[in-house]
Order: sequence, then structure tokens, then C-alpha cells
Amino acid sequence: MSIFSRLFEKRYQGAPGEWYHWISQAVESIFKADSGITVTPDTAMQCMAVYACVTLISETIASLPLMVYRRLDGGGKEPAVDHALYPILHDSPNPDYTAFEFRQAQAGHLCLRGNHYAVKIMRGSNLIRLEPLNPDRMKVTREDGKLIYEYRHEDEKVERWDRRFIWHTRGMLANDGVLGLSPIGVARNAIGLALGAEKYGATFYKNAARPTGILHYEGKLNDDAKGRIKAQWTEGFTGEKANSIALLDKSMSWTPLSMSNEDAQFLETRGYQIAEIARLYHVPPHMIADLTRATFSNIEEQSIEFVVYCLRPWLVRIEQSANMNLLSVNERKDYFIEHKVDGLLRGNMAERYAAYQSAIMNTWMSPNEVRALENLNPRVGGDVYENPNVKAAENFSKMNNKPSQEGDEGEDEE
Repeated sequence: MSIFSRLFEKRYQGAPGEWYHWISQAVESIFKADSGITVTPDTAMQCMAVYACVTLISETIASLPLMVYRRLDGGGKEPAVDHALYPILHDSPNPDYTAFEFRQAQAGHLCLRGNHYAVKIMRGSNLIRLEPLNPDRMKVTREDGKLIYEYRHEDEKVERWDRRFIWHTRGMLANDGVLGLSPIGVARNAIGLALGAEKYGATFYKNAARPTGILHYEGKLNDDAKGRIKAQWTEGFTGEKANSIALLDKSMSWTPLSMSNEDAQFLETRGYQIAEIARLYHVPPHMIADLTRATFSNIEEQSIEFVVYCLRPWLVRIEQSANMNLLSVNERKDYFIEHKVDGLLRGNMAERYAAYQSAIMNTWMSPNEVRALENLNPRVGGDVYENPNVKAAENFSKMNNKPSQEGDEGEDEE
């Protein structure tokens, strides 16, 4: 019996293989691109543009602290470090994974498959750890209006849970209203074309960047002779030996095919597919090393757009899913889960310091709040909200006016 069966004492008694084989066949047909290349989440990662986008999004999200906050009576929030869920999300969800590894896998599953699942290991009513599950082995159905999750293990055993024990994060909802759409399935033709171009390039350079040609012989050859000459030519003058000197007798000649790599618009096709995949994930092309349209003046703006238009929807999706699945209804009144994204939105040093100065001068930030954003320790007296220039002017005025006021009082007495 697996660990999940021992914990929940639930076993699935149905035929475990039926739905899984059906899903495998369906996935294969859904991800068949018009180019003839089968595109799956695993094969899509062989496309460098897909790999770059997925790792960029997943690693950036995983690097952001996922915090449990406590709501304060007068408004505001503070980290709820004493909550049992805090170390699970912030430090480690279980003894086998760091928080970064778990959450990178979560974001990666969402980017590739549109769904992420984790089983909640409970001790009584308390959540003690989270275990990630392979989305390809999960079947989700509705029974009497409730979601039921059936998970097929590698040993063919199937676990069955209701939604109370599963943290399910979805991408864009599919038509069934149960699962999230797989971005790879939606963009299978664009990714298939990119994979096809890479395959063509690999084959092209395998032949030492020389197109195939025709070997002419003045005479008639039988099939055995044709095969022998072709094998000898291929072995001696293609691949790594493509630059070898070929010696032909007067009855033979070599004519290369006229189609070149440029005629096939190979490089243009590859460049366009990079832009297509970047568009799929809302990633600015320069962030996956495509600097075709990047300039020094717009890269910073594009980086901010990456946070606002690419990362933020994923962050909100994960946060709302975590709040709904990991906190009880009563807990949500006092606690909430949120990413800490301040570091991503910071500009360069001069811009940050100018913004900090404006915030302090207008008294909506204290010096210690600014120091916290720069990972500096608080200082004594730094929690006061005041304009230091106004304070300094008031002190200066008091110092200069004090003697004259005393003199005026003396004159009045006389």
C-alpha cells in the first residue's frame, strides 16, 4: 500500500488502466502538429525558445517568497511566521524538496500542461506537508457536483481523493470547466514548426552544411553497383569528410542541388518562431536572447512589462488557488497568502533613491520601510513619518527665534 493509501485509507476499486490509456491516446492526437511532428510537453522542451520561456517564468516565480500574512486590526499586514503553513510555503513543503524546487515545478507544470497538482498530507485537521504529483497521471471528473481526483502511480495503483486533499492550480480554464488548457496543446503548430526547423538545421549541418546532389555516370549501372557507389561516396565525402578531395574518372561527375539554406528562408523561419513562442508566453523577446527589436531605451520598460503582463497573472492565479485550497474559510478572515514582488519592480539605483526620497518627503513611507526594501536593518528613530526638510527648518527657526523672543520680552517689561 502506498503512502497516500496509508494516510487516507482510501483505495480505488475500479479498472485502473482504462482511463489512463484513453488519456494517452487523446493527448497524442491533440498534440499532433500539422507539420507532422508530435508535440508534447516533453518534446516541446527540446525547442530552445520554449525551454527559455518556461525556465524564465518558473525560476522567477520560484525565487519570489510566497508569504502567509496576518491582517492587522488597523489595516495593513505582517508576516504570520507562527502559522503552520508559513514554513511549508516559505521554506520547504516536504523533506524532499526546497520551496524553490516545489514552486518551480508548479509553475513549469502550469506553463507546459496547464495544471498542477499536489496532495495535502494531513495530521488530523492540520496540513503538515505537500507532495507534488505528475499531471500526466491525473484524471479529474465530477461526481454529484464534486471534483474527484484519480491518480495512477507507476506501479499501476490508483489513488482517489476528493478536492479537500488536492491543491489543484489551473491555467486558463478549458471548456469542461475542470481542467486548465495546456499552452503546448494550443500552440502545437507553432512549436511543431520550430521543432521542424531545428530538425532541418540539424540534418543540414550533419551533412557539413552541404545540400545533397547527383552523381552522374556515363553508362548503365545495375542496382548492386548503384548501391555500392552511393555507399562509398557517402562514407568518403559527407559528414566530417565533406571537405575531402574527391577523385572521379572521366565517366563520372558530381552536380550539387541548387537549393540553398537562404532559398528555404531557414533563418527567417527560425527567428519568426522564436517571436511566436515568446508571444505565447507573453515574454519580451530580449529576455530569451532575441535582441532583434531591442534597444537600450526600451529594455527596462519591457522588463517591467514582463512583471506586469506576464508574471502577475500567474502570481495572482497561484495566490488565489493557495488561499482557496490551503486556508480554511475561517482562516481567510485573518490570514492570506501573497508573493513578495517588491524586488522585481525596482529600477536602477538612481531611480530607486529618487523614489524613496519622494516617498519620505511626502510622509507616506518611513526611513525604516525604505531600509527594509533595500535589505538593511532598521535604525533608531526611523519609524517616524515626517519630512526631514520641514523638521530641519522648524528646528532652525526655533534656534534663531529664541534669543530675539527673549529680547522682546525684556523690552516689554521695561
